[in-house]
Amino acid sequence: MVREPGPAGRRRDFIVYRLGSGPGVVFGSARSGVAPPYGRGGPSRIRRAWAQRFILASACASFAPSVPVIVLQTDRLSLRLMSLDDAGFIVELLNDPAFLRFIGDKGVRTADDARQYISTGPLASYARHGFGLWVVELKGSGRPLGICGLLKRETLNDVDIGFAFLPRYRSQGYAFESAAAVMDYARTVLGLGRIVAIANDDNAGSRRVLEKIGMGFERMIRLSDDGPEIRLLASDA
Repeated sequence: MVREPGPAGRRRDFIVYRLGSGPGVVFGSARSGVAPPYGRGGPSRIRRAWAQRFILASACASFAPSVPVIVLQTDRLSLRLMSLDDAGFIVELLNDPAFLRFIGDKGVRTADDARQYISTGPLASYARHGFGLWVVELKGSGRPLGICGLLKRETLNDVDIGFAFLPRYRSQGYAFESAAAVMDYARTVLGLGRIVAIANDDNAGSRRVLEKIGMGFERMIRLSDDGPEIRLLASDA
């Protein structure tokens, strides 16, 4: 049970079907009715972390929700935690030619490969950092369009924002809409000041989206000694 002050000082009680704690937040399933994310301010108290009424998200590495856990919403989109049930979608997305060209080959060819990727990537990131890559869906449809979220790479000092969408959902404003919402979440909920992004020099589409959400070119970098030069973009609060 989570209690929140209601109108005129009245309390609202929310029944939580699945309640757990992760780095800095308390989370429940989308069915739970828990409205804002709650930051954990100490060992015995829970405080509101965001005034808007969206379901929040953090997870343990083994957390595989049986119902969608929504992180945030926009006018058209819902961003939710990834789960092992997304394996088929991940196989399709990670083998899209544009993904392979601009992001790289993750070696995901089968559903088992995808479940391994989800477990060691997004789910592990939720547990360790309280954020990660989230599945972007058309609101209310349950149809995955792509992924968008935040990553903490060992090769970068700062948290970076990333996104990728299936070909049939590109050029419809979904990347910008989700990325702008993630940037706001990073600032207002996670309290991040500096946020960066990386993009191939010839990936004009992604660079346009990043510039529209306030990212500016900083310098060319390499993520590994033998890797290609890529653009580092940044935004400081």
